[in-house]
Amino acid sequence: MEGPLLTRMNSDELAAVQYLVKHASSAVWVTNGGLLDGFDPEKSLASGFSKTLMNEQPSFRLSCFDIDPLGTNLARSAAFILDQHIRLQDEKNSEIEMYLAEKNGLVYISRFLPDDVENSTFERRTNPIVERRKFQRGSSLELDFQSVGQIDSFYYKQKGGDEVSANLQPKDMFVEASGYSLSAMVRDHFGCWFA
Repeated sequence: MEGPLLTRMNSDELAAVQYLVKHASSAVWVTNGGLLDGFDPEKSLASGFSKTLMNEQPSFRLSCFDIDPLGTNLARSAAFILDQHIRLQDEKNSEIEMYLAEKNGLVYISRFLPDDVENSTFERRTNPIVERRKFQRGSSLELDFQSVGQIDSFYYKQKGGDEVSANLQPKDMFVEASGYSLSAMVRDHFGCWFA
């Protein structure tokens, strides 16, 4: 094909792709979109739906290989593609490299690697560590909810009223307003100073 297949596909081309997915055991989808430089992004759509195709058709193995559009050694590119096709036949599904791109004679492999530091930071933000303390009468803690109406979302927080009232001047007034949204069940808390 001379142009990007997936962006503008007629019914005959769709039927050919469906036939390929149903009857082939594996395929290497080759493009020359310059994926690493963003040269022609329309040609990289196959890499976006390859995992979906293999989930829907488990007997089909697909690898996407983008060759350098400015590359002059097409024999080397062909050898890379053939090598990838042989690997599709021999390796387990978990070991298949699905996204490859060639640039300046090197083959780059795209892999999803977990970022443990960012994942643990996200986990701490979404599920903070519970600190257990005895609740005593006259304590500086007050009960609050992360989600209004969700009993299991309650927690205790430091009372802020005592500090605020201690800083008020004789003609100052502190107004505390709470707003409740019925659609999202989210509570907003505002503190305002008036002189």
